Amino acid sequence: MTGASLTERISVSGTGPAIVLIHGVGLSRWVWDQPAAALAPHARVVSYDLPGHGSDDRAFETGSLDAYVEDLAAVLDAAGVDRAVFVGAAFGSFIARRFARLHPERVEGLVLVSPLGRRTPEQSIAVGVRLRETQAEGVAATLEASIERWLSPGFRTERPDVEARLRAVLLATPFASFLSAYRVFATVDGAIADEAASITAPVLVITGGDDANATPQMARQVGEALNDATLTVLPGIRHLVSLEAGARLGEAILRFARERTTHAYR
Repeated sequence: MTGASLTERISVSGTGPAIVLIHGVGLSRWVWDQPAAALAPHARVVSYDLPGHGSDDRAFETGSLDAYVEDLAAVLDAAGVDRAVFVGAAFGSFIARRFARLHPERVEGLVLVSPLGRRTPEQSIAVGVRLRETQAEGVAATLEASIERWLSPGFRTERPDVEARLRAVLLATPFASFLSAYRVFATVDGAIADEAASITAPVLVITGGDDANATPQMARQVGEALNDATLTVLPGIRHLVSLEAGARLGEAILRFARERTTHAYR
């Protein structure tokens, strides 16, 4: 496996100031299709597959969040983006926050979707158990429980096609790449929480009201630790906001970009 080239991992739509979308562990840029469609008439929207995810079939192994941050910088350079609003979901929110600390000059604002803050001891134990189960038995071992946490029952009933594609994307992710990203995701929350005060960009924190992991309480704690953050909670939505409420998410991102940044979004 040689993997996709950098440009093959990137999708760009629309024109104007840039908004960059960063997905979570085991997923692909496909999860941003709805928000991207809502944003493209107003901005230049860049979505991409994390290394070893989606179109990139190589085994990408690292123990460092900074490797994903460096990859994001390379994506921006390849897409010709100097400065942007960064939208990161779950693991993507960790990448966005670390990027904002290391490269503040490139960050117009942050939107943290379903973000994890500092986990409680119980939450750390639970994510550690899931990591060990995945390492021992593969992605399929925790797939059903993940789908249950990520999508609400009503949405699963109404959109079985989306659930089926989500399953296919997760199972198609090279195992080494999935495990590498999940290991970082499971262990970096404390370091990111410690860095919150160094982020000066305006931030929108948005999460589903029924998210069992990135709960509204945790989202509130994430926002309170930052210098300039507001919180939006979407009732009845679980973890994968971009799939369950993609159009509403796109509207919230655009409103934030118009009201809280210096760029002129149409």
